[in-house]
Amino acid sequence: MAAYAVGRLRQVGADPGRAPGSLTVTFTRPPAWMAAKWHLACAGPLAYLVTAGHVTYVAVDELVADLAACAKKAA
Repeated sequence: MAAYAVGRLRQVGADPGRAPGSLTVTFTRPPAWMAAKWHLACAGPLAYLVTAGHVTYVAVDELVADLAACAKKAA
């Protein structure tokens, strides 16, 4: 799931990162409302997505859709 999240986040320019074998994916920190909605841990310029068992493909796709909508509004 972490590898899937990295791929999807990369598609929307969120600059994802992940240590080999890690369940945690970092990416560019989104607006505060999004971090709250998705229960993301944030520190400095990064947000952290822990792709544990409850994180599904659908959830990752919905998160990415929110990020894409934010980027579209900002443009």
